[in-house]
Amino acid sequence: MWRRWWQAGTTGRSLSPTAWLLLTPVGVLAAPLAAAPAPTSLGDLARWLLIGAAAQIPVGLVMLVGGWFLRWLGRPRVVVVVTVLSAGAVRGLTLVLLGHAHDPVIRTLASSVTMSVWLLVIGAALEARAQYRRDVDELLATLVARELHGRLLDRQSLRPSETTAARIAVTSSELRTIVEQGSHDHARTAILLQQAIEERLRPLSHDLWFSPWPVAPVAHRRMDFVNRCLVAKLPVTAMTVAAVLLLSWGSVVLHGRWQGALVGLVIAITYGAVLAVSQRPALPVSASVTIRYLGVLVLPAAAASAAITVLGLGQPLSPLAVALGLPLITFGIAAAVTVESDRAATLADLRARLAEPDWDRHLGELVRRELDANTATLLHNSVQSALTAAALQLQLAVALDEPGRARTALSRAAQAIDDVEQTSRLAKPKGVGRESLNEVVQAWEGIATVHVEVSVGYLDPREWSLLVDLVNECVANAVRHSGARSIAATIQIDSHEVSLLVIDDGHIVDGDVTTGLGTRWMNMVTHANTITIDDRGQRHHVLVVPRNGGVTH
Repeated sequence: MWRRWWQAGTTGRSLSPTAWLLLTPVGVLAAPLAAAPAPTSLGDLARWLLIGAAAQIPVGLVMLVGGWFLRWLGRPRVVVVVTVLSAGAVRGLTLVLLGHAHDPVIRTLASSVTMSVWLLVIGAALEARAQYRRDVDELLATLVARELHGRLLDRQSLRPSETTAARIAVTSSELRTIVEQGSHDHARTAILLQQAIEERLRPLSHDLWFSPWPVAPVAHRRMDFVNRCLVAKLPVTAMTVAAVLLLSWGSVVLHGRWQGALVGLVIAITYGAVLAVSQRPALPVSASVTIRYLGVLVLPAAAASAAITVLGLGQPLSPLAVALGLPLITFGIAAAVTVESDRAATLADLRARLAEPDWDRHLGELVRRELDANTATLLHNSVQSALTAAALQLQLAVALDEPGRARTALSRAAQAIDDVEQTSRLAKPKGVGRESLNEVVQAWEGIATVHVEVSVGYLDPREWSLLVDLVNECVANAVRHSGARSIAATIQIDSHEVSLLVIDDGHIVDGDVTTGLGTRWMNMVTHANTITIDDRGQRHHVLVVPRNGGVTH
């Protein structure tokens, strides 16, 4: 572990501007610890914090010069080590000059060691993050290449699953039987079509749309990450050794040589003992977390205070300053351990996928799931709306005794069934355009007066398909649920979005904006889906469809 940390920390990232920014809060907060005597008032504390902030300016300049030498000489680790030690020494010297501190040599050396360790740790973290991104990008690129290769070899992946295809076949067969036998009793055919829509077509669309998606690894929520950090297993031995080195050296600055080393040793050993006890397997989680953070806050400070009293040293507030920092440092290390564990798990999962003999099954399932959703859109918005209109046309034909209207309605119903049997095999949008909007108007002729107005503008076939589906859904809802007899749809095409305004004279019903299947779908594919009532009682249904990469199931 130490070797890996050393190799990662001695890269050029330890001298980067990001490393300097991350070091600055540490350098500022650590400045009062270099004060002798310790700050006794808020004003004195604020003065030392300002001194710490000012000391970071020469640190940044030294890192800038070191980075230039690194680019000039290549990537020798000696340049990084010399630079970080020099940056820490310059900071210590600045604290001595601005703070009028005694023992300039010891304080400069202490700052040099402490700040260089922090810089190396920050650099190691940045390098680990960059390496993780490189590994993930490489593995994902391989997976994508394999996925594309698999798509070329397996054209069946462009079709719905066998279960979905079987259900569609059964449903379309029943619908076709109803339509083919509907030339004798149109009233009965209308009833059977409406029953088939409610009992067969609507449940099938619902299942295809809202069936669970394959479970994919997702980023943890913030509180989940915090909770996992609190209970992460820590490298107690390594942390104790590091604490002994850093705290003993830091205490030398405040308390003299051997006395300071002894105080730091007491703090570090107490700190390590608390961490070791907190990770005993028999402890409940709550007790472990309490001991780890509350114990680290109280016990090392109490032990240091006792040691200072026994040795007759000054600076009684220094243990308090150390104690306040230990829980934060502990949590930071726990967070680093958790992040490293998550990264390792992600890389292991990607490598496991690459080890599979076939192209990645999870990605393939996601593609099939999207195809099912596209098929559901076809069933609900195109076929269901067409069959609903056909059923109402049959009822109107019976009432008006118009055999020609009935034949036209049955023909359109048969065409809708043909569409679902052919188009759903590839689950791709049909080639549609402005003429398809005219078909919507004709489908409801005699049942409701539908007028559609479209502004000038270009839409690709997929956008037209989505727009026609939205108009179909809005008109069908207005007629079936609100009894509308006059419907006007205005479509405005812009470069970034397409807006659809549907105004109808349907009656107001409770829950006008429902959470039904169609409404849920419209919420998925639009940026806005609102229904309002004007002063004349007319419903205004506004939908805004995103372009250029918007959701278009």
